[in-house]
Amino acid sequence: MTNNYNKLLNNLETLKLEQFKANLDTYIEIIAKGEKDVVDSLYELTEYEVNLKRERAITACVKVASFPFLKTLDDFDFSFQPSINKDQVMNFRHLSFIENKENILFIGSPGVGNYRKFLIIERNNHNTL
Repeated sequence: MTNNYNKLLNNLETLKLEQFKANLDTYIEIIAKGEKDVVDSLYELTEYEVNLKRERAITACVKVASFPFLKTLDDFDFSFQPSINKDQVMNFRHLSFIENKENILFIGSPGVGNYRKFLIIERNNHNTL
């Protein structure tokens, strides 16, 4: 005879709720100790799943877009092109140019990182949107 705990694990596996299943025992202990209530624990467990699914969606979008690499603004090497205004580029992460209906145009000779900057900003847009 299978108990409800095993049934729950089977249901989580069937629903492909990997993070929920992986963290379930920890949260059962936390609830038993009275450190968190059930609703807060369930919320946190579902947040694990939401974050995993969001990350997988971003990875799929990047793969479909055929970007050659995954980078963020934090990964950008500003010492490679010292003439770049770092504060201005870092401000792009807030996406205010979209809200202001503005465009970003990278102008420069080949090999100075224009395409790399575009890909980094595109990756950050997927993280935010």
